[in-house]
Amino acid sequence: MRYAKWVVLAALLGCDASPATPAAGTVYEPPGTRKVGALVMTLTLEVDAADGPLADFDGRTLAPSQLAWVEIEVDGLLWGRYAPTEDASPGADDVDGWQLTERAAPAVVVADLDHDLDSLRDRPDTVSDWTRTLDRALTPGDHLARIRAIALRNEAGVEMSVDPDLLIPFSAAVGAGSALLGELTIPIARLETHR
Repeated sequence: MRYAKWVVLAALLGCDASPATPAAGTVYEPPGTRKVGALVMTLTLEVDAADGPLADFDGRTLAPSQLAWVEIEVDGLLWGRYAPTEDASPGADDVDGWQLTERAAPAVVVADLDHDLDSLRDRPDTVSDWTRTLDRALTPGDHLARIRAIALRNEAGVEMSVDPDLLIPFSAAVGAGSALLGELTIPIARLETHR
């Protein structure tokens, strides 16, 4: 019984009224915060041809349906390839198989990390590369995206790629699940007309 008093006294002195804090080395994310797992942008593909066969169509835009995919890199790591959301383009004119519109017709692209990894051009080789690929969610703060490549496909099946190498600084807000890259315009100087 004599020792029981000391055990109770030691337990009471060992208790602290301050709230518990995470242990050193423990990753702690407060409730309501999450990492960014999707990037959102609109792409307008504008004909920019001073001469050549597209000179008469300078300033017109490709219909969103002509965009096959966009390849995006974030902070030096490949984020993936993403197709635009489906969008009908009323009033598009056919020019050698390509659909062109008078007014700007942006394509909406949502680059979600849950996208199928098999579409990546450069598949990871090692376990550490796969880990970096699978753990790509962005922490809040400033980042740099790069549009590495864009693939276009017309109604006749003609495909071509454009390498704009466009750099886009953006911020990921605290608690946001997605980040806006913005409204981007990509100049298209030529369009292939054969397979």
